[in-house]
Amino acid sequence: MVNHNLGLLTQTCLPDLLGSTAYYSPHMPIVEPWPAPTWFRAIQLLGAGLFLLGIAVGGASVFWRALPPKIRSLAALGAVMLPVTLGAFALSVMVMDRLSARYLVAIVLMAPFALAPILLIVGRRRFALLLAPFLASAAVAGWLNYGDEVAGIHINLPREGASDEALLARQLRDHGLHYGLADYWVAYRLTFLFEEQTIIVPWHEKLDRYAPYRSAVATQTHLAYIYDPWRSKESLEEREAEIKARETEFSPQFEILKAGRYTVLLLQRTHEIDRRVAEHGEASGPG
Repeated sequence: MVNHNLGLLTQTCLPDLLGSTAYYSPHMPIVEPWPAPTWFRAIQLLGAGLFLLGIAVGGASVFWRALPPKIRSLAALGAVMLPVTLGAFALSVMVMDRLSARYLVAIVLMAPFALAPILLIVGRRRFALLLAPFLASAAVAGWLNYGDEVAGIHINLPREGASDEALLARQLRDHGLHYGLADYWVAYRLTFLFEEQTIIVPWHEKLDRYAPYRSAVATQTHLAYIYDPWRSKESLEEREAEIKARETEFSPQFEILKAGRYTVLLLQRTHEIDRRVAEHGEASGPG
């Protein structure tokens, strides 16, 4: 596990955190390293190097008694987070892929404390120049992550209601559906975009992040299963086959809707069907 984590740390996650590697989506949903021009690649590497060096110098300045004690205390607090976070990353069982770079974010959040001695020594202007390469790299990496919502330095503003998500919301609303299921990577994103007017939870309950959502969904007899070809890691074909084989709590007969790139299965819980059959039988009386 440690070998796996250290490999991911040095090759992917730390470069991502420091902006020495930026990612973009040339074709959704593909995410790949951005082929930075040579001149900007130099800025990326310089920025990452100066950033780490600054933290190291801040940590070493703890022993420089000419600095005010409060500044040295700040530097110690910020600098110690670098080895602590790297060590925790190496030993974590949660490290999976590039997105595990988020487990390193404490390094950046605590860096201002570690950099305090350098700011005091060189002054604001020189400090800003030293930090500029890192800030430029981070800014470009963040901008690229907007994907097709930007084109170069220009922002692409979508027409109101023209997105696939807006179409999906209308389709669900027209069918009286306010609850649904989806892949983990789709569920909470849609719930957020729907402003909780429609609640979508992961298909697998063990992936829940907010129990009240599941409780609300559990009371519903009619639900939507939503498949997003860009983000769903589940197979739509396997999910359909599972439902048709009666391996779930839903009826094997369901309607399929299309909303832009989304595919929606209109599901009904079988216990509701059984209840209706029983009520119909009681109303009709013995054959």
